[in-house]
Amino acid sequence: MGPRLKCVLQSELGIKTSRVERFLHRHLCDVKLHVEPSPPLNFRMRVEFRVLQKLCGAWGLAIFDPATGRPVFVDRYPVACERLNALMAGLVQELNRRPALRDRIFMVEMLATRGGGALVGLVYDRAIDDEAWRRWWG
Repeated sequence: MGPRLKCVLQSELGIKTSRVERFLHRHLCDVKLHVEPSPPLNFRMRVEFRVLQKLCGAWGLAIFDPATGRPVFVDRYPVACERLNALMAGLVQELNRRPALRDRIFMVEMLATRGGGALVGLVYDRAIDDEAWRRWWG
């Protein structure tokens, strides 16, 4: 992270901290918060991605650029924890390998725990073909 971004993040955290302290002061008198800033990378324990087909035909995970609204394909997501980043690669590999897994898939939701556990939810826009699903798990 560059020094300019670090300065912006520290400033935003200071503004948010002051706002919360003022709010609490009105209700609880003198409250002083102890604030621990998040690390600049790998701090998110929950992410969601759209699953889209690239121009080359391969499937991938995408987020949307807020400025343009266009999808941006990601192989890694630096703000997500390492556990979720590791799962992303395997998931994309399986999506490209198994048609039954990607047929009508809409999005992926991923959750991680501090203990190393994870949950990956695949969201489809219609019912899954039971026979194809059984063959895949077979």
